[in-house]
Formats: sequence, C-alpha cells, structure tokens
Amino acid sequence: MFELVACYATFIAKAHCFHDANKRTAATVLAFVLDLNGISIDFNDYALGDWIIDVASDKKTELDFAAWLRAQTKED
Repeated sequence: MFELVACYATFIAKAHCFHDANKRTAATVLAFVLDLNGISIDFNDYALGDWIIDVASDKKTELDFAAWLRAQTKED
C-alpha cells in the first residue's frame, strides 16, 4: 500500500495540470487513500510537504518516500 500511495503522490506532484497546487493535491490524495485503507500516519506538519517536494524534484525516490510513510504509521 505504501509503495502505491507514494506512486500516486509522486505522479500527482509531478504531472498535475494545476502547477500552483500540485503538492497540496498530492498530499490530500495520499492522506485520502491511506485513510480509505485504514492506515494512519503521524508526522511533523512540514515533513510530508518536504518529502513531496523532494520526490517531485527527484532528490529522493518513490521507494524512499514509501519507506518513510511506512515508518510514520501509527501503532494502535
């Protein structure tokens, strides 16, 4: 699931038609898909945005992003 949601977010961040909101849209879709699948993540307010920027600018990979998301999973 984390690889898939990282792929969705990366694609939206890089290829969304509205260039002024692509990173926010990517974050919203990511949170929505995780929530639909019953996955909660806990992260610093700016961390998700920083990750999306890094992936969109090819500073980090989708697999790195997926691993970070997995590490942020809340334990119930």
